[in-house]
Amino acid sequence: MAATFVADIKLQDSNEILQLPLLRQKPLKKLWDKANKNLAALGVGTIHQLDDTLENYLQHAGKFFGKDPTKWEQVGTDKVDVVEEGGKRTIKSTGVYSGTELELYMEHPFFDDRLPVDDTNPGLNFNVDRKQITTDEEWKEIVDDQPWTPSIRRQMLTRYLNAKLVSNEPELQKEGAHALWELAVNKDHHADLPKERVCALLESVDSTDLEVARLSAAAIWALSTSSIQRQTFTELNVVQTLIGVAQKTLKMSVVPNETPDPKEPTESQRDDLQAFVLGSLSVLLVDRVCRAPLIALEPDLNTIVTMCQDLEGYNEKWGLERRVVACKMLTGIIQRDHEVRMKIIDNGRIKIILELLNGKGCGSKMIQFCMASILATLVLDDDAMELINTRKECTLMMEWCLVLLARTIESLRPNDKQLDPSKTQEEVELDRNVTVRIAEGCAQAIWGSAYFCALDSAHEITLDHMLQLSELGIETVQNQTVPLGRVTHCISATLATFCSEFECATTLMSDPKDTTLKTLMFFLSVEDKASFTGSGHVRAAACTGLAFLACHRIGAQGDECLTGPFREKLLDIGAFGGLLLAALEPPEEEQFKTIIEQSAAVGVMYLSTMAGDVDAGSLSALTSLLNNTQNVEMVEYLMAAMWILLRNPNNRRALSTAFSENPANTITRDIHSKIQDAIEVYGVQENMAAVRRDSMCVDELDNRIPKEGEIEGGDCTEAIPKNEEESALSKEGQESAGAGDKENLQRSTGGTEPNGAPETGNPEKTGAPEDGIIEEGAPDDEALESDWGLDTLVRVGENWLPRIMLLNVASDDSDAPLLKLFEFLSASLCLFMVEDVDELPLNSIATFEYGALAASKRKGWFTVNAPLPDIDSTQPDMIERALHILTQLLHLTIPRAWKTMQLCCATLWNVTCRSPEIQKRVVELGIFVPLLDIVNRSTWPASLRECASGHLQNLAEYWPNVCCMGGLMPLLRSLVTLCNSSVPLLEHNGARGIARATFHVPDGCNAPQATLDECKAGVAQAGGITALTALLQRLNQKYSMLKNGEVLSPPRSPLLADFEDDPTQYEKDMENIDAVLSTYRAVLTSLVNVSTLKINQLKLGKCALFTLLGTNCLFAERGGPDYKSEPEGALVTLCSAVIQNLSLHPKNRTRLYKAELRGSLAFGRGLGLDFAEQERSSVKTPMSPTKHSCPSPPRSPLRGARPGSPDHNRQLAASHRPKVVFPPICDENITMRTNLSRRQSRASPNILSGPILKTYESEPIEARNLELEENPKRRFMTWLDTTFGETEISNGLIPPPKNKQSFRLPMVDSEGNWINGRNPMPAVNSLLQRPLCHVWEDPHTVDQTPDARWNPGISEYIEPRRRLGMGPTASTLLCTKPPELGTGRFSEKMSSNRPTTCDRFQGRVPMTALQFSQQKEQESTSDSHKDGKEGHDPSRVSLKVAISPKRQRTVISFEDCLSIDSDLRRPHLTMFEHVDGARVSESLFPDYTLPNGKKTFYYYDSGSMINEVAMDILPPPERPTSVPAALQQSMPLAEVLNLIAKPPGSAPPFIPYKPVPRLVPLPDKHTLSVKYPESLDTSTFGDLREDNLQLVIVAKNIVKTKTSTTTEKIEVQPQEEREPWTLPMSIFKPRVKESDAKDYCDTPKVVDNMFERDWARCCQKEKFTSMLCREAKNTKTQKDDKTIIKEMHDVLKGCYQKFVSAFVYYASTGGGDPYHMTLNSFTSFLDDCEIPDHESQAIKRSDCDTIFIVANFIMDKKSKDNAVNNEQALMRFEFMEAIVRIGISKYIKSQETDDICQSVQMLMDQNIYPNLPLPATIEPNDFRNSRLYTEEVDLLYKKHIVLLKALYSRYRLKPSGGGLRPKVLKIDGWLQLFDDTKLVDTHFTLQDAVLCFLWSRMIVQDEVKDFGKYESMTFVDMLEGLGRVAEMKSLPSMLDLDDAGYENMFEWAAEKEQKGEEGEKQDVFRRRPSGELGIEKTRPLVVKLEGLLDLIFRRLYFDPSQPENEFTHDALLKMVKKIDKDMGP
Repeated sequence: MAATFVADIKLQDSNEILQLPLLRQKPLKKLWDKANKNLAALGVGTIHQLDDTLENYLQHAGKFFGKDPTKWEQVGTDKVDVVEEGGKRTIKSTGVYSGTELELYMEHPFFDDRLPVDDTNPGLNFNVDRKQITTDEEWKEIVDDQPWTPSIRRQMLTRYLNAKLVSNEPELQKEGAHALWELAVNKDHHADLPKERVCALLESVDSTDLEVARLSAAAIWALSTSSIQRQTFTELNVVQTLIGVAQKTLKMSVVPNETPDPKEPTESQRDDLQAFVLGSLSVLLVDRVCRAPLIALEPDLNTIVTMCQDLEGYNEKWGLERRVVACKMLTGIIQRDHEVRMKIIDNGRIKIILELLNGKGCGSKMIQFCMASILATLVLDDDAMELINTRKECTLMMEWCLVLLARTIESLRPNDKQLDPSKTQEEVELDRNVTVRIAEGCAQAIWGSAYFCALDSAHEITLDHMLQLSELGIETVQNQTVPLGRVTHCISATLATFCSEFECATTLMSDPKDTTLKTLMFFLSVEDKASFTGSGHVRAAACTGLAFLACHRIGAQGDECLTGPFREKLLDIGAFGGLLLAALEPPEEEQFKTIIEQSAAVGVMYLSTMAGDVDAGSLSALTSLLNNTQNVEMVEYLMAAMWILLRNPNNRRALSTAFSENPANTITRDIHSKIQDAIEVYGVQENMAAVRRDSMCVDELDNRIPKEGEIEGGDCTEAIPKNEEESALSKEGQESAGAGDKENLQRSTGGTEPNGAPETGNPEKTGAPEDGIIEEGAPDDEALESDWGLDTLVRVGENWLPRIMLLNVASDDSDAPLLKLFEFLSASLCLFMVEDVDELPLNSIATFEYGALAASKRKGWFTVNAPLPDIDSTQPDMIERALHILTQLLHLTIPRAWKTMQLCCATLWNVTCRSPEIQKRVVELGIFVPLLDIVNRSTWPASLRECASGHLQNLAEYWPNVCCMGGLMPLLRSLVTLCNSSVPLLEHNGARGIARATFHVPDGCNAPQATLDECKAGVAQAGGITALTALLQRLNQKYSMLKNGEVLSPPRSPLLADFEDDPTQYEKDMENIDAVLSTYRAVLTSLVNVSTLKINQLKLGKCALFTLLGTNCLFAERGGPDYKSEPEGALVTLCSAVIQNLSLHPKNRTRLYKAELRGSLAFGRGLGLDFAEQERSSVKTPMSPTKHSCPSPPRSPLRGARPGSPDHNRQLAASHRPKVVFPPICDENITMRTNLSRRQSRASPNILSGPILKTYESEPIEARNLELEENPKRRFMTWLDTTFGETEISNGLIPPPKNKQSFRLPMVDSEGNWINGRNPMPAVNSLLQRPLCHVWEDPHTVDQTPDARWNPGISEYIEPRRRLGMGPTASTLLCTKPPELGTGRFSEKMSSNRPTTCDRFQGRVPMTALQFSQQKEQESTSDSHKDGKEGHDPSRVSLKVAISPKRQRTVISFEDCLSIDSDLRRPHLTMFEHVDGARVSESLFPDYTLPNGKKTFYYYDSGSMINEVAMDILPPPERPTSVPAALQQSMPLAEVLNLIAKPPGSAPPFIPYKPVPRLVPLPDKHTLSVKYPESLDTSTFGDLREDNLQLVIVAKNIVKTKTSTTTEKIEVQPQEEREPWTLPMSIFKPRVKESDAKDYCDTPKVVDNMFERDWARCCQKEKFTSMLCREAKNTKTQKDDKTIIKEMHDVLKGCYQKFVSAFVYYASTGGGDPYHMTLNSFTSFLDDCEIPDHESQAIKRSDCDTIFIVANFIMDKKSKDNAVNNEQALMRFEFMEAIVRIGISKYIKSQETDDICQSVQMLMDQNIYPNLPLPATIEPNDFRNSRLYTEEVDLLYKKHIVLLKALYSRYRLKPSGGGLRPKVLKIDGWLQLFDDTKLVDTHFTLQDAVLCFLWSRMIVQDEVKDFGKYESMTFVDMLEGLGRVAEMKSLPSMLDLDDAGYENMFEWAAEKEQKGEEGEKQDVFRRRPSGELGIEKTRPLVVKLEGLLDLIFRRLYFDPSQPENEFTHDALLKMVKKIDKDMGP
């Protein structure tokens, strides 16, 4: 309000008017008093203030008129009464006076005596002209409102006008409505019209007086422009009222204007009312709030739609204007409201809109414009279009719009017709622009309707529709007069929509002339011109359409997506090259460039699937795109295309062939030429027929394209290949294409020759391109070196590798295109680097082929030692870079990157298998670390872990690799981890790996046997025995379930949410019987190999014995009666082999005895019969310790043995053994291998190493005995059993048998029953007391009958290191002349395995296997020959015989002095010569040809120890040549394809016309008192004139009585006593309310609450809790996760207070804010506490930095809670997590403790507590309780409380980024105070000031949610902070100051600053000893604090420019308040 206003005042019955000012502001009080004194001196009235009372104002105002109401004349004397009562004296005085009384009246500014009196509403009575003011309240109310603001004046006016509107007088109503119209014209006045004033307008608009209704509608129209009034109108139902008025006007009967009738309205009155009603509605319906009642009233908008139509009874001008206004209003409503759109569609109004769209006549164009805009809007609403589609109106909409579009484009053709002379040039331009917009709207409507038609009604879209759109699209491009780019965009996008649906695409492709295809190809080359813009949208749509056609059928899975129905035709028309060119030359605009690149790349990718042999030019263009783009989606699709093309070997060869000129330049020119032909074909046409004729010309041109070999003469000559390789490539490509596919080489570019020569259909176009086509995207004209395809892949990988590694660091897997890119890159590298061969190439590390001497009459071979080949790991630069990329990708940890990692692993596996040099280089690159990490990490998919494990096993085949890995233990631990994974695929892989590792010694190992034993021991150490046993138990369960017909439960796998798709779909099916049996074989093979080591036999006996027995019985029971002939039979043999080996350990005898005893006696306990009856009945009810039962087949007699020997005892026990004593361990009828021919002996004849082979049926005992008697071969075999069971070899001769045994009669029959007469009871004691180590039958002993013993697999003949002394027979057979190595030649043929006996044809092939040895030279044979026997030829070499599989114990020599070996486990070999012509054994046994040409027979006894069982090495995975092999479900699709197919596509949402409602017309006159009545501008309407307050004074003469009363006290009250001082009455009292502790100190409860919040935030981090659980599981403590977390909680809670103190201290040392701990502060903390250990593997400084990063990691950075969390520093709870991680790393990983909770406690006790500096251990409560909370300190603070509060407010600084000042003091203001007072010096540092700030704050429980409170201090906190500063600041006492001659503390401080370091030598300036922390204080705090406050106050007041100013507290307070005020609120 104004400071002063003027009131017009006059005396009643007087015409004199005075203007008296009234003052409002107090600052004018002095001027007012001075003026009044001057006026009083002159005898004039004074100026008044508004706070004057009514009486004072009348007194002063009356003086101006000569009426002074203060002048009273006393009548008589005063009457005085005195009363004393209650200690008081009351004096009362009364007198009578006479004078003048004044009355004040206010005149109403709005008055009309025509208005009636309304007793019910006095506020609307405007027929009274004045009002008396009787009280001060009334006077104050009046003057407080003065002067009236324009708003108040308008509000008062509206009340006055409202009274006119509610009257029944039409004239008054017209005046009121017109005045409201004037007020409402200006939008600023709308706020002054409240709801109750507007109500009258609602009644007036429906008045029968059309003029009143028109004026009311005008006022409503004007008021509708503000949202407040629209809300009011909605509440008053004004929309319904206006719709009703409009309906009345439609039905109203009118008379012509020429013949007016008072009873009937005229046409003009009706039209005017309609105009204002429509105007009001058009503005109101802009608001959604106002549209709601309209939709409820008329869902079909019937009234508005009716207004849009051509109605009768209207003149032409208004009829057209009404239709246009109604159409605009309808358009605006539909565009703005989704619900309206749904309602009008549901009510069938689309057909009416279409009718209006195609209407004709004058003004129809604007209506069409509106309807086209409506349809263009509808297609942008999916729900609306779905409803239209449901009503089957989409096709109708598309066809009608197509008709109007064709007519519109036809009207826009350039012609020579004369323009309408009645129109100006501007009108012509406007008309043309409207026509263009109509075409744009129709085109967009066609696009949207076509999209939904194609979804559900594709059969309704015909080829004619497509052809017509194609023709219109060509014409829009060729029209050079008007801009039709948006129309072309919509047409091209519509065609792309047709291409997106298969049915429509089929129709489109059925065109024999391919018009639409050629149109899309033509659109690829569209460029922006002066009259054509938006070419980027057109080209993007064209690329998308071609890409859609190439993608069909969309959604194909697997290899089905590699074929498509339309790709052949697309390739023939040149779409492959066109899309490449489109991607090479995209528009400059980024939005178009991205879409075109991605869609073109998708099209190229799918076309590549059927492109066959692609020419080098297209491949070069493809590689150019890969190298020169940063669009990751595009690179993803192009890389997929590259992978597809690399599946073709011809393409790989082309990518490896060098070119002197980049072939992509040629293809670019050819594609430009091709498109140029299309441009010439589609020239500028005059009509549609010409377009169709030209399309025929295109076909003729295509027919005229010369075929291969037809080019003659001219400038085009046949292209000559640049080198022989290219020529050969062309030949191979043509041959591979086949007779019917020779054109595959030209398809990619639509006619380009395979060697890069362009088509010559247009010879003149082979040069520079014409018509502005510029080769912008063509690659550089540079030569291509060999392997340029691989170079491209490597460069792409190097370009994008940093990005994926950054994502890996951030654990961000949201970039799906980047991950998919590397999947295809890995697959492509594999195809490029790995040759497509069926078998792996031979490895030069293993063996070499050597040719025998030509002079040799007989061929032989033997083994010699050779050094390990030296391998050079240096690789070409390109291979080196590729290997770097592949190995780097293996370090990824992103879950969704598993496919890339698996493909990389498969690639490296294949490459290293084929190249030892690459294998060595890969090992040098550190591949073992990521491979081991992958295998051991359970979160990876099983297929990835299996692949990594296979690669590890492959690398471990080579001893130097094992050394780089750190030995075999890491591999063994990983394999055991896989066995424990409970995932069948991994279990199988782990068991197989253990079997291989315990069988095969890595190539190049110097100590093979020791290494093998160490490996077996390592398996046990790593827990392999336990894991294999548990796995065997799981296999037993699975086998039982499968045999019972049950379905196995799915394997446990990582959470699938972490992966893009289910990884299990790419894994092998391991839930079938074959897979289970295969895993059985791997497990049992591993156990057999491990059991050959004696130290493992004991542990196996403890863990696996009963499991093996149960497995054996399970096979016999579940396998059925013929299980011996099934695969289970061989597994039974493996079980027997394990148990046989276990039985050799002495300590296992007790276990075996217990197992035997349990099996024997359980039968008797079960039946309760005598033992004989139990044995007889045991046949029917067998039992076993494993609770499985099966009948035990009869056992055959053992081979002969000496009486009393172990074999003899074993035979005796077996003959009397009850059948049911135990399940069968081995079976004599199970043959472990097939009958080998004498010409083909496998390398590993041991059946345990091969597949499950054929078995024989069991036979009855009687039949077998009969066969023994009749078959001489059987009889001879039995004789040898008896003779050579215990063979003693001497001098190479076969000694005679020591003891012969006859055939023993069987004790049981074929059914297992005891034979009568053969009582088994005498054998019971022998059964239980015999040496049980021989109970378990040697499977070899039985299975080698008859063939295995007589046809042993001879691995090789080995030359011994020393010459052997052999007997005559052995010397004759096993001595041969060695080949001369110097004359032979080593070939490069490689093999990873030792040559098999089959390969060598029983040793007749001249081959030399080189064993790996570091020994460079053979031992001299001459030295060893000295000990040889006489007659030995020194030129001949003695040989050893190695039985397969070759082991140390199976290499047998025939020496003449060999001690007798009584160890039954040793194998024995008997050899006797075969004499030509002898017939004794000719038909019985195979003969062997020795290296010297002699022939011999063998008899082999393998001994009781079962050898290691062979396990082949895993082959590498197949190359990713199929979609599933590349770990893909289907080929990827770009999101931009769907974007283009649906409006608005690549363009922003487009609506041709958005009508804006017209504002109300201005009134033609002023009826209100305005400032400028002569002006009719908008601003003048309602701008009311500001009149002064009108007052009238009425004077009256009166007499009155005046009484005055005074009171005096006569007694004095006593003073109260002072209460003792307490904290609640101190200045620190507010802390109880302000602090979280609700106390004066930080309570234990608030500390606990703070800890619980910090701990909860730590536990919310999944990585933290998972780390705790993971580390706990890695230790020996078997605690569950909850227990671990609870114990860690308790440990941290116990040391939390000290932990918080340390955090506060070190946070203050950093460079950032003191509420977070930076990395530098964290490092200082680590150094102070001596935590980093550079010798440790887990707690080096770099590891600590990693812990800092991990603890600081924020999962959801956009979370509101994390907004205050600095990403570069630790908060308190993050510091807690870091402490935990440090403790685990320092003490758990160093194995000092195995309890993670104890590790944290050890960290606190041993590192943190002893090493923290003193400030890091401060607890704030100590200072408060001992120093701060005292009465003296309280009194001192209260003394200066006003000044201190002023300082607190003054140092509330504005934020650095701008804004209002905070309400509290923050660190910046605190430090500014210290800067202003210069308190910081060498004794009191800036960090000390920060620490005082931090220590003085009370605890804030939640540092995150209450961060604002956490970072600020209250006023009481500031007082504590000043106390802490006084405690730490070394200030002298007042006595010291006096002694030194200083008057105050400021003088001392000033002189100290002046003297600097010199002053430190004086006592007065020297720091007091008690000022240090931790030192006992000698002075009270109040003394120090008083000096500090005095220093602060004087320092702040001191002005160097005015040093003479004397300091006072009041002056300082005034200065501080002024500064505070100037700084703002």
